[in-house]
Amino acid sequence: MQGAPVFGAYVASGSREWLVLDMDRETVAGLIAMIRRIEGTCIVLAGLDSAYIEDKQPEFVREARRYYTRCKEVDDLLDVQGDKLLKIAVYDFKGSEGKQLSPPEAFGAWLPGGRLRRKMDGHQPEGGR
Repeated sequence: MQGAPVFGAYVASGSREWLVLDMDRETVAGLIAMIRRIEGTCIVLAGLDSAYIEDKQPEFVREARRYYTRCKEVDDLLDVQGDKLLKIAVYDFKGSEGKQLSPPEAFGAWLPGGRLRRKMDGHQPEGGR
């Protein structure tokens, strides 16, 4: 789908939604395939209705549920249907600090999301780390 966003967005005020811009499914599939090749990582696919995880390691499930109150375990993230996909978070239990991950230029930048996680965003990191 040409012109579809690489990264999602959600803007709301109170109970009123102003903008919901979901990620292109082809891009999501490419990112997930790329991230799956990075040893020691687990993926959270965040949608408007829920977050989705496929890795069943208890430590990861607990960590994901700390950040996502609606978190569903699925067999394959690529099979998630019926939700608007907004973000991908990558967890690395060996620690993400100090690691330089290099996604393809078309996918934007990895932004620090904490000691164990990184998130994908379409903008270059700016201050406030």
